[in-house]
Amino acid sequence: MLIRPRLLLSLCLWCGISAPGLRAEELAPGPGAAPPERLEVREGWLAAQQLFRLPPWMELGLEFTAEPLGNPSGGLTQQSNWMQQTTATLAVGSGLAKSIDTWSEADHWRVNLTLNHYSGDPNYAAQIGAQFPLQQVAFPDGFWLSEVSVARELGEGWFGVKGGIVPLNPDFVAAPIFDYYVHSALNNTLNITLNDLPISPFAATGAIATLRPAADLTLRYGAFNLNSVVPIAQWLGVDPLVPPGNGWAQLLQLTYSPAWLAPKAETPLQACRTAAGLRTVQSGCAKPVTVQRQLPAGLIQVGGYSTPEQGNGLYGTVSWGMPSPLGLDTRFWVGGQLSPEAGNGSDAGSDDIDVSPYFIGGGLVTQGLLPGRPLDVFILGVGRSGINGALLGLSQNGYEAMVEVGYQLQLNQTLALQPTLQWIVNPGGSGDLSGIFAAGVQISLTF
Repeated sequence: MLIRPRLLLSLCLWCGISAPGLRAEELAPGPGAAPPERLEVREGWLAAQQLFRLPPWMELGLEFTAEPLGNPSGGLTQQSNWMQQTTATLAVGSGLAKSIDTWSEADHWRVNLTLNHYSGDPNYAAQIGAQFPLQQVAFPDGFWLSEVSVARELGEGWFGVKGGIVPLNPDFVAAPIFDYYVHSALNNTLNITLNDLPISPFAATGAIATLRPAADLTLRYGAFNLNSVVPIAQWLGVDPLVPPGNGWAQLLQLTYSPAWLAPKAETPLQACRTAAGLRTVQSGCAKPVTVQRQLPAGLIQVGGYSTPEQGNGLYGTVSWGMPSPLGLDTRFWVGGQLSPEAGNGSDAGSDDIDVSPYFIGGGLVTQGLLPGRPLDVFILGVGRSGINGALLGLSQNGYEAMVEVGYQLQLNQTLALQPTLQWIVNPGGSGDLSGIFAAGVQISLTF
């Protein structure tokens, strides 16, 4: 599935890129109150579910993400790269056709399938002198089988389990706030770089158990057979470009997501329409507006992992909302990971094979920064990742830092465009290269 610039331009003109990308509906007014508007993302184009006329107990999703990016200055050379990912997900289970509060035991169970396809040059970062990919979709070309599992969903209960061929994320390490970023170190899994951990699109035979003792508290344990990671990646002809693993990886994670950290996405924003545009709600607002919330709930997440050959690690993330002069709604976040047994500067022949022994990052994501674009999202992120000098042949351990600024235009439920700017500090970790300035756009199509 290829989308080229001329087709992209046609799509943008067709959907009206200059339009605010929302629809307004009047709600029934309360006694003596002005009728509030309701602003929501426009309906998208034909969904895959409707296109294939699937029954309600089957759920199909198709997603295309392209990340054309170039570096006009800095690094070893100046060049560009178009990297893209296409993902198909299928879930089958009777519970998909029912409200969760009516589920029987059989309705908790479902079968999941995820298939990915990547196209482009995954080595672009190395070619310009960076250690870590500037594109989060930078994986070897080809088809990847990323999940075939049988799962018992939590529903409104306290216990869930999943087993089969499964990836580590999104169940572990990942947080919803990371999905807004393009750089691989800021997106997804806190830049954990152990070669044989099954971070999607990699997968392994394994199982995940989930306990939910309270509505806002979740405990997860997972075990993954590292011997299976490379063979599974090779099933559909991909060369995964990583060495085979050995033994079992285990992960334990606690996630706490109370309402006081930040409201859930289902809770609409309360705003007021003024002469200058939408503003956060004030008492006595003459033109109240409810706006569809785009940002995820807050969370506190801590966890750890162990592997038989590549050491152990700890990680954690906190994301929260708080009053801010920026936009209608803002999330701040900080996160990091540490592999204490790696990166001590010993000889390259040692067991220190974690490229990045630590990572620390943070940022903010704001909805409605521009008064006339209440559904768009502004993104800012910074991170610093340690580099194991012994593994890469450097005289000492180093670091590579990154700054990302982006702006997501949510045109409708199908199409989003996200221009992005990145500044890579100390690329490669050696101190020999000038900083890399890169610019591009993330194109997302969801059916």
